[in-house]
Amino acid sequence: MGCRAMVPLTEDADVLACMRKYQWGHLAMTYTSIAVLVTLGDDLARLDRKSIVDGVAAVQRPEGSFSACIDGSEDDMRFVYCAATICHMLDYWGDVDKEAMFQFIAKSLRYDYGFSQELEGEAHGGTTFCALAALQLSGQLHRLDAATVERIKRWLIFRQMDGFQGRPNKPVDTCYSFWIGASLCILDGFELTDYAKNREYILSTQDTLVGGFAKWPQATPDPFHTYLGLCGLAFTGEPGLSAVMPSLNMSMAAYVHLQHLHEVWRAKSKEGSEDNDLAISSAVQHQLKLTKDGEAIATTTATTSTSPLISAQ
Repeated sequence: MGCRAMVPLTEDADVLACMRKYQWGHLAMTYTSIAVLVTLGDDLARLDRKSIVDGVAAVQRPEGSFSACIDGSEDDMRFVYCAATICHMLDYWGDVDKEAMFQFIAKSLRYDYGFSQELEGEAHGGTTFCALAALQLSGQLHRLDAATVERIKRWLIFRQMDGFQGRPNKPVDTCYSFWIGASLCILDGFELTDYAKNREYILSTQDTLVGGFAKWPQATPDPFHTYLGLCGLAFTGEPGLSAVMPSLNMSMAAYVHLQHLHEVWRAKSKEGSEDNDLAISSAVQHQLKLTKDGEAIATTTATTSTSPLISAQ
């Protein structure tokens, strides 16, 4: 889960030689690596969970945000989200300062009730998702008062034109069907959107010849917008698509598997995580129930030591 694609911040020959010799972790790559392993049904037994989270804590900034890697990089809401996903998936927070993380997120709430990427920045759909998901995954979403939650919902709902835009006065883009849609799912507000218009826009960006979705109609499709477009359709209950766990951005079947891993780890350690009672929205609870009742755990012969996801495979 290391990365060499960094610009060195030093000209010291000894330090540069050391940097060339070793790899260091990158929060985005670590998040996606663990998420892919979970999706594939891995038991994560080969991961040193404590060391990984120690690495996350090492890149936390004094104001509560996180850098991407230990040598210094951008530090903003994107990496706050990555840090929260890593710690939640590994069911361990170690020395990560969740209070400082909360304060950074709270200070990033803008006057119009979207969240910015960095302090004093402009509210943005992508970073609003990162902020809300990080709060939920760290068990701190309840710290937003009801009035604030309703204003955030309003800002999010106003991002819908036919599809969704990321900021006021910007064109709609397929990917925001996920960023905005997932944010509203976290806040139990997705049902307030126009499903039909969202679906119509996403499908209008599809290339019926080569497949895939683009950000705009008549644009070139790519994997990024195809994946997030499918997630956006999944939120509307599109037939044939797997349910999605919004805050972790993974299938609900993978999330069921992750919950099983947490149960196994807690049983072995005989103590639960401080975030055992992750408060997930009723919309997510509904999707989770559908997944548990569906093919992902259809087998009734699985033992308690076998993952539901692996059993289904």
